[in-house]
Amino acid sequence: MLGRHVRLSNEVKAQQGRCFVNSDHEIIFSELVHVIKEQTVRWMAIYESIGDGMSRGRNSRMAACWLQWQAHSIYSSTHEALELEKGRNPYSDSS
Repeated sequence: MLGRHVRLSNEVKAQQGRCFVNSDHEIIFSELVHVIKEQTVRWMAIYESIGDGMSRGRNSRMAACWLQWQAHSIYSSTHEALELEKGRNPYSDSS
């Protein structure tokens, strides 16, 4: 599952890199802002539903892992958006 998610994420970044080259900066930026908002709302909903039960049971541990993954995704998207806002290419170092 993790590998599939990473592969899909890399495909999205490659597509965004092509859009950046085609000067569609505002489209990428607005998409990133929309994604960040959705991810943050989802993250908060899950966090509130599991509350302080992070240490109890397998499902809570899995939810904690999901929260960490989503937090990383939100951070990464925010970094991309900030780079775009500054007029930089956040996709230039992609391999």
